[in-house]
Amino acid sequence: MNKTPLLIFLFVIFAFGALSQATFTSTGNWDNAANWSGSNIGDNVNENVTINANQVANIRSGFTYTIGNLTFGNNAGLTINNGGTLNVGDASNTRNVTANNNNSITVAGTLVIWGDLIVNNNLSLTITGTMIVKGNIVMNNNASLSVSGSLTVEGNFNANNNTNVTITGSGGISVGGTVSVGNNSNLTGPDGSFTVAGGCTQGSGSNFCTSSTLPVRLLFFQATTEGNAIVLSWATEKEEGFDYFDLEKASSDFVFTPIARIRGAGYDIFSRRDYMHVDAHPYAGTNYYRLKAVDLDGSFEYFRVVSARYETEPSVEIYPNPVTGNRISYRVDFNPSPGDKVMLMDLHGRPAAELVPARPGINEHVIEGLNPGIYIFHYAGQGFRKSLKVIVQ
Repeated sequence: MNKTPLLIFLFVIFAFGALSQATFTSTGNWDNAANWSGSNIGDNVNENVTINANQVANIRSGFTYTIGNLTFGNNAGLTINNGGTLNVGDASNTRNVTANNNNSITVAGTLVIWGDLIVNNNLSLTITGTMIVKGNIVMNNNASLSVSGSLTVEGNFNANNNTNVTITGSGGISVGGTVSVGNNSNLTGPDGSFTVAGGCTQGSGSNFCTSSTLPVRLLFFQATTEGNAIVLSWATEKEEGFDYFDLEKASSDFVFTPIARIRGAGYDIFSRRDYMHVDAHPYAGTNYYRLKAVDLDGSFEYFRVVSARYETEPSVEIYPNPVTGNRISYRVDFNPSPGDKVMLMDLHGRPAAELVPARPGINEHVIEGLNPGIYIFHYAGQGFRKSLKVIVQ
């Protein structure tokens, strides 16, 4: 049997998938097909996206997209509004963002780059939401990066010659790996705004490794699954003018919320101090955590994100039950999928309310006109259904 035609066919199919392309051609909303070449909206991890020169793409609140590699044309930009999310790649598909000349990214929602952020020339980042680079930041010769807000880099920070990084306001860059920069590269920003978990090397005429004086020097931060809980532990070797830590948690949506406040060991401590917190209510799947260190003057910095996986069947519980009044609260230990719904019905099957779960953890809803009695709480999700009895007093 001649296998050549079959091999050619498979090669063509593979090549076509690898070359899939979506091009944003006109400033406006990402979800508007008219702003895309051929009305093809970028929404697939195997689909590379290019934002054409001089155009700005806007991801609105409530919209979530996962795409392949993202490339910016000259003077192009991206805005992610609060409640909007863009994943460049995913946990199984490493994808990169490439910035060229005079690009800007504004993140009020969530931006996760599952590969590298490559800066060829000038990139301005304004972050009031969450931005995480799972891979590395790579800056080529003469590139510049300006950051306002908190940027987490789980990999390394690598820059060539004549590169410049500027951090403004209360912004910061947290690098989980190492830093390596070439000659004549400069870092400008407040003390403590650039933190490195690993080593730092630099070429002649550079100041990266001498600009990261930290009010809090973190030795380590780790998350470990132990039984039905996740244990967070960390240690410091210097706390100067320091007040407290906020421990924040997120699911796969990377929307971080505080779960604990831990006071510092002292305002000016220069010896090792160990800390621990137990998360007794982990989400099903991967849990993400980060530390926010707040100084006495109110300034703060974020340290690297750590994660731990909790293997369990998804669950939902009423919290508390019985319910007093017309406020229903329930705890979800997984990330609700689009389309998940909660129905509250009386014992005759008549609907009393239809609710939409917003996120993992505690969800609360006020139901007007809810009379005392016994109801059935029914969660209907993708691959998960649960019915519970609710007593309303």
